[in-house]
Amino acid sequence: MGKLSYWRFILNQWTTVPAVVHADLTGKTVVVIGANVGIGLEAVKHFAWMHPAHLILGCRDVAKGNEAAHEIVQESHCDAAVVDVWSIDLAEFASVECERLDLLILNAGMIPGSRSTTVDGWETCLQVNDLSFVLLSLLLLPLLLKTTKESGETPRIVTTASDVHYWTSFDDDFTLQKLSSDTQFKPGIRYHDSKLLNVLFVHALNDRLRTSGPTVIVNAVNPGFCISQLHRNVESLTIRIYVALFAISAEKGSRAIVWTAITGGEDADELRGGYIDFLCTLKEPSDFVLSTQGQVIQNRVWDEVVEMLSSIDARVPGIVRDHLVSV
Repeated sequence: MGKLSYWRFILNQWTTVPAVVHADLTGKTVVVIGANVGIGLEAVKHFAWMHPAHLILGCRDVAKGNEAAHEIVQESHCDAAVVDVWSIDLAEFASVECERLDLLILNAGMIPGSRSTTVDGWETCLQVNDLSFVLLSLLLLPLLLKTTKESGETPRIVTTASDVHYWTSFDDDFTLQKLSSDTQFKPGIRYHDSKLLNVLFVHALNDRLRTSGPTVIVNAVNPGFCISQLHRNVESLTIRIYVALFAISAEKGSRAIVWTAITGGEDADELRGGYIDFLCTLKEPSDFVLSTQGQVIQNRVWDEVVEMLSSIDARVPGIVRDHLVSV
């Protein structure tokens, strides 16, 4: 069953993390969102050792991204021309052209200390952790599918989720608009809700990818409770104690992201729509995700997000129509 007790969570944090895996990424393009700090930066460093043709750091702060790029080149000794920094600004990001895209790592995220809204009117955590990921995935999906058609490779979309998704669920009348409202904001579980939405999104997209012929593998990964800047908005004595007692390093957390992105070989199809934990094993998601109610809400949220994103970017309806199937 897809359950996780508090004590199992603690025991997992004290379990030895597997060594990082390696693969030859020669000729391949890797995009990592949220790449200038924490587990995103550590994942990029690992990828840099694998000789990619193009390694792209998606960052909100380009100056910090450039600092991270310099650090990556210095540590991995990769060619500086291989590493690029893109602004996380969606309009700019979506307009960047590449000849191919093999790995899209959606890692940026936040834990809110209080409620705030974006310029688009959405609660900030939902937009940063979920809506932006869906939009980027859809806008870059044609390029990922072009890569698999022309190279015979199987590109992947890896979304950073979390085991905290086991500790929340949604009511029958759930909608994203309702969750984004003032009355629904609960600081203690908003991050949990956003991670549950990540898992539902992975399932929804996987269900809609055409299965006749090569396609993209999309999955979610839990990097574990790590030492990072994720908690910067909720700094407290309790958080500091938890970090000191239970947190693993960002480098160890990044190993699960790398594993999810490059492992599998002939068995990679088993990872489609899968949830991978930070010990690099395929794991059942929460009971809610697997339930009939979860499936209903998953499809409802998908429809709501596609409708909303279609009003933001005119390319979305065509991408959904041409590359995805109805469920």
